[in-house]
Amino acid sequence: MRKRSGSIISKPLPTNTTSTSSAAASTSTSTSAAAAASTSTSHEIIQPFYLPQCIVLISTEPYWTALQETISIIYDEITRSHIEPSSNTYKKLIQKYAFLACNTPIPPVPWERFSLLFYVTNDQFVIKFDPPINANRPVLDLDLSILLLTLNIGKLLDVLAAIFIEQPITFFSSNYSTLVTTLECLLYLIYPLKWTNVYVPLVPDGLRDIYLEGPPGLYIKGAHTRHQSIVEELDISLTCNLDNDKNIRVPKHVELHHIPSTKTNAFSDSITQLLEEIKVARASRHSATRVRLPMEEQRELDRQDRFETNQKITKIFLDLMIDLCGDVFDPIYWKVNAQQITPPNTLGTRPGGHRRNPSLSQTTTTLIFSKEEYLDPKTEGIDLEFYRAFVETTGFQYLLKEEMTPISSSGFKQICQIHSLYKDGQRYDVNNFDNNQVNQ
Repeated sequence: MRKRSGSIISKPLPTNTTSTSSAAASTSTSTSAAAAASTSTSHEIIQPFYLPQCIVLISTEPYWTALQETISIIYDEITRSHIEPSSNTYKKLIQKYAFLACNTPIPPVPWERFSLLFYVTNDQFVIKFDPPINANRPVLDLDLSILLLTLNIGKLLDVLAAIFIEQPITFFSSNYSTLVTTLECLLYLIYPLKWTNVYVPLVPDGLRDIYLEGPPGLYIKGAHTRHQSIVEELDISLTCNLDNDKNIRVPKHVELHHIPSTKTNAFSDSITQLLEEIKVARASRHSATRVRLPMEEQRELDRQDRFETNQKITKIFLDLMIDLCGDVFDPIYWKVNAQQITPPNTLGTRPGGHRRNPSLSQTTTTLIFSKEEYLDPKTEGIDLEFYRAFVETTGFQYLLKEEMTPISSSGFKQICQIHSLYKDGQRYDVNNFDNNQVNQ
């Protein structure tokens, strides 16, 4: 039985089994021998066996760490109180945590400098549910440093290039936890881009033939390393093994366009420096901690460390995305398209016999992004090849449509405008930012 596995708790349960030993059939068997055989046959032997008791927590938001801690707390209480899974106490315990989990709302999105944390608490433990960092990001309480510790900088840049130009890629690992959490962190950090194609973070073994040997397409998939040779023989997608530092494998028919070095130099330096800081800080913290802290204090320290680390990683990736595609909102790359729309039956006759006014036609203007104007200043070679593939992707088109629609805007356009003002040396207050000031 593995502690804190979070999925299965096994306990020996008694059961009654009847012995099936039989006496030899013989016409010469005495009455006393038959009685003895009958007694041994009816003798009951108690033998324990292990019956798994499974607990599954389901949430509408990806609270990975919070759900894992909840499972750990349930396990700790069961083992500390020596609760049997077949007892009424066990049922009441599960009902208590089910009530706490089902009646804990999702924290609201932070508004300006105000945010809320919700607490799931019992007699000894408290679990905190953090809100998303802003309205445009989903909830994610994973430690984003998982991605940096799993992929070296060269491998990370190749993976990002494959995702940006939407190439099919399959990830492999012998650790399911590493596989899923790494992919979740990766897709979280490519904001404002969104992966709108197939995403299967963990391919079940039973569906291997369907997902791994199916027709080629645009997808991100994850599978156990034992399936890697099969996928590489098919040669239909890029492959990346998370358990080693080998470069990703590119099929012969796929041309992987790398991100221009002019956009990644600062990113690589920042990631390398931060990764060293993380390793040194965690090594010194473990060596300095000689006394084991109470579980609640340790969880709070881990939470604070995760929050600070995630803020730094998120900022570095956001700077990369601004350098990569922040210039798409420059007005010189957009053309105004005016269309005259005439309402139906404009020249018809109204019910009273009066003719409709033909001057009711309206003129609407729409902004159209010019790919040619955008690609024209790009440097010949790696820059141009990457951006030619990038502007044709579904994610890029979705970004333009979302950011140019005020209702669905994720705020990335405004962030790019603030960044532009910073580069121009203008003074502004981020907390009192005025869109009209930028548009002047």
